[in-house]
Amino acid sequence: MAAAAELHHCPACNARLRAGMANCPSCSMAVAKMNDYIVAMLRARAAGMVPARLERPSGWPKLDVTLSPPVKWALGILAGGVGILLLYMLVVGSIGPGEPAWKKYPTDPQDLLHRYFVLIEKDEDAAHDLAYGLVALPEKHPEDSDEVGRYRQLFHVIHKYLSDEISPGWTKGLSILPAEPAADPAKEPTTYIVKVGLETLHVQIAPQGPEKGGAGGGGGGVVGGPAHYGVVEVQEFPIGQAANFQKLAGITGVVRGIGGNQAASNLQQVLGAGGSPGRETPMQTKLRVLPLIRDLSNVTLKRALLHLWPVRNDPLVRARLTALVADQRYAPEMQRVAQEILEERVDPVELMAIGVDIR
Repeated sequence: MAAAAELHHCPACNARLRAGMANCPSCSMAVAKMNDYIVAMLRARAAGMVPARLERPSGWPKLDVTLSPPVKWALGILAGGVGILLLYMLVVGSIGPGEPAWKKYPTDPQDLLHRYFVLIEKDEDAAHDLAYGLVALPEKHPEDSDEVGRYRQLFHVIHKYLSDEISPGWTKGLSILPAEPAADPAKEPTTYIVKVGLETLHVQIAPQGPEKGGAGGGGGGVVGGPAHYGVVEVQEFPIGQAANFQKLAGITGVVRGIGGNQAASNLQQVLGAGGSPGRETPMQTKLRVLPLIRDLSNVTLKRALLHLWPVRNDPLVRARLTALVADQRYAPEMQRVAQEILEERVDPVELMAIGVDIR
């Protein structure tokens, strides 16, 4: 039995062995003890026994592998990547693909509008970015890297106007009136009237979701569930004007940085008095002129008051003119001009001389 188990080659280095060798001449392994181990195993098998445990000979080679730090890092990254991949497959397999973007929009138009204006009132970039998230999908252009910045500026202008002219907490008086349905709600936006104190805004919303007969990005009829709505536009504050708001804010900021607040105020007076009321929307006129008539030091106050002629019947404008007439801080001449505008007794020649539309 022992002869049958005689080792002819070293198990460690495969060097050839001669009979009776105690150690390998190449690696010094104790091949005699290894031979005894094999003999014991063969005898146990011949007797039909399975040894519970055979002691490993002391000469058995031990595996001692030392990995360099780069190899360890590579193996760690590989193991981490495999773990992340398995986790991703587990999560995706359990919840399936994410919901389409249009399903994240509110299903209640009034809830949409309330959330939209509450976020605008916060006047913070993070809140304004959330308000931008409620803008209808077809109105967004992801390839335009400055679009979010323009919306931030637009939201800031809306907040400042309503905060200055209504009250700092202007959403407390927010009233959303039911809108008349559009002729074809699947193709045309629906307009809601939003009243903030004496100001009235017209906000267009549209359903978001797949179009009938195919998958789309929004604006079509929603099939198989409640409609989701996004804001198309506040008609008094179109996004197309945001670039001009950005330019004006930039110029004013530079002037304030160089000459202080008084220099910025003087610039606003000059720009405000030099507007073109004949080519403005009513909101543009109010945005330009109403801040000027609150400034008692404004040397162009009379001209600013006359520029309010085209919007003299606006409830907010009439309230400001009425308050000015009763405010003794204003010069009597300015009070007289405000009263004449309220009573529509202004000389047309005087209006035409400064470019005001007398219609």
